[in-house]
Amino acid sequence: MKFLFMIFHDEGVLDALPKGEMQTLVDSALDYDEEIRQSGHYIVSNALQRARSARTIRVRGGKATITDGPFAETKEQLGGFFLIEAKDMDEACAVAARFPRPGSVPSRSARSRSSSTPSGIPTVGAFFASIVPHLCGRRSRCSSSAGRASPLDAREDR
Repeated sequence: MKFLFMIFHDEGVLDALPKGEMQTLVDSALDYDEEIRQSGHYIVSNALQRARSARTIRVRGGKATITDGPFAETKEQLGGFFLIEAKDMDEACAVAARFPRPGSVPSRSARSRSSSTPSGIPTVGAFFASIVPHLCGRRSRCSSSAGRASPLDAREDR
């Protein structure tokens, strides 16, 4: 089964960390990335730009409204995601629990591989199939099991 887990953290807490502590977190995240690749759980992941770079798109009555910034003020912001393969929710939670960053990591299973639900709404798998080529473009730091660069900030020594 496929599971999506999202990495939420408080950007202010991360910004306040001394450079050495932040580098330790980055290195730990890169080690974690490699660990789940080796275990066979990894499908795709990516770190996101800061929440202040977000735009919120709301569609009502067929009309889209775009607002700069995140939709809601929250203590924690979405910092990235992992799409993994696991036998069940328990295994997915065990994989997600090892992520080495402070914050919360919700995990949800993806719908089946069909491209849409009976109501015509695209499934998570179809959604990721449509956006992964854009996320993994030449200018992105997206990673895949095909061996592209890591999705997380690079280590200083690389």
